[in-house]
Amino acid sequence: AYNRVMLTQYFQDRDGDQHDKMKLSYWSEEALKEKGVMLVYGRATEIVRDAKEVVYAGPTGAVGRLCYDALVLATGSYCFVPPTPGMTLPEKKNPQWPDDPASRPEGVFVYRTIEDLEGLIAAAKKG
Repeated sequence: AYNRVMLTQYFQDRDGDQHDKMKLSYWSEEALKEKGVMLVYGRATEIVRDAKEVVYAGPTGAVGRLCYDALVLATGSYCFVPPTPGMTLPEKKNPQWPDDPASRPEGVFVYRTIEDLEGLIAAAKKG
């Protein structure tokens, strides 16, 4: 989990690759390790309930698997983009995803996640 209010600091270097994402976290990486927490950077892609396993894609695209005893899904929320002309494409590309970035026209951004900021930084670099 990270502190969304601190997202503005992500722009400090104007380069997401140079920013320490742990600065946005409520906990330091060291404190988490002291508590025995194994940090995994990636995005869950599948839950294999029978095997009590989560399949995930890491930052490089490599696939990993984690076993669990109990699994808590904290999915958070999504940004609401008002149905304003020009703010959304006429046909959503992923209808099951309420805030689908692929369904926004080029140049329309929300300000909620690190990925949102990375897209905004990339667009600003293009000019």
